[in-house]
Amino acid sequence: MTENRPYRKGMKKDQVIDILKNMALDEKIDAGIVENLITNYLDINIARINAQKKARTRYVDFAKLLV
Repeated sequence: MTENRPYRKGMKKDQVIDILKNMALDEKIDAGIVENLITNYLDINIARINAQKKARTRYVDFAKLLV
């Protein structure tokens, strides 16, 4: 939700948290998981960024093999 997509800009952290909390209140998603996400937001975001960097490097390396 925080990442840019071709069809929309990424949302700010506070906006995402509000959406997730509302979804939990509506019992669409588990409130405990939402609370864990909020508590560990920084660590999760760092892990996401690192995984994306690794995936981007693998993609570029693979693309070089195709040329």
